[in-house]
Amino acid sequence: LASCLWAIDPGDALGRALRMALVVVSGAFLVNLSLLLDVARVRPYLWLLPAAVMTIAVLVFVELECGAPLHRLVRGMAAGEFVPPAKFNRAMVTMALCFFPAMAILRHYVPMKNMVGLIVALVFPALLVTESQSAQLALFFGTVFLAAFPYKRKAAWCVLFGGIVIFMLAAPFVSTWVLRNLAMDVQSVPLLGQGGAYAGNRLEIWDYVSRYALQKPFLGFGIEAAREITDFDSHEIFQEGKSILHPHNFVLQLWLEFGVIGALCGAGLIGYLLNLMRTKLSPAQCRIALPTLIAVLSVASTGYGMWQGWWLGLLFLSATFCILAIRLEAVSTKTMA
Repeated sequence: LASCLWAIDPGDALGRALRMALVVVSGAFLVNLSLLLDVARVRPYLWLLPAAVMTIAVLVFVELECGAPLHRLVRGMAAGEFVPPAKFNRAMVTMALCFFPAMAILRHYVPMKNMVGLIVALVFPALLVTESQSAQLALFFGTVFLAAFPYKRKAAWCVLFGGIVIFMLAAPFVSTWVLRNLAMDVQSVPLLGQGGAYAGNRLEIWDYVSRYALQKPFLGFGIEAAREITDFDSHEIFQEGKSILHPHNFVLQLWLEFGVIGALCGAGLIGYLLNLMRTKLSPAQCRIALPTLIAVLSVASTGYGMWQGWWLGLLFLSATFCILAIRLEAVSTKTMA
């Protein structure tokens, strides 16, 4: 809201900020509800959350493998009309960002070996056929942190936070260097450039957004600035046009909209969350929260705009899943004790 004072179009920025506030305020009520619920009383129903996540994966697999019958039915489409596979990317991202807390909840209802079987049978097939590499990367990085991060070591948390801060402060400078020196090589890799990940396009977007952001490095150009800019200095090597709806990277969006102050505030928020996990949660609870945060940062670093309404709503939904899973873990631990 404050950035509306120096935004390119203050009136439009104010309208967008107020619309986003509706999602944020309603999402805050959802998070507050998850904090106040009597978990012991709702425990008989919490299995519905992992069931919903697995249902998403099954439906996406069926839609992609069978020609999107449900999508056609709901939208009244003709039998031969083409449905782009990317139509189901948001569903897969939703599944990925709710996956870790959902599985943490599920393990309170089924044995571990049965849970692994359910994941392999119901979730893995959707990951094989989806075009959402954002979802695939989110689950990959989340799983790496779930399995390999040393949760009991304070130094590991400090190193993680330090790495994130360095990445966020260096992003606009590194992006330009990468485009100049590595873009062609990255674009030639089948899974990254020519395989549908549009790596070259993203690198070019990040380059011209970074250079524009550094024109006002302290305060930026105000919220949703990318929508207002029509003269980005694009070389149009991979990405046609000189405008873009959003930078496809939350760090560069912070730089463009709020400058280094925004990047530092973003890093501060992430640092606060990491410290909250380290000091307030048990290692078992951290294995729910940290992989989810890493999955969120993974998608936010390559995919969607920070202020898209569905994305904001998904973040609150994912946070709610995490809180319920963490509180269920605490209740179960006390019961066992």
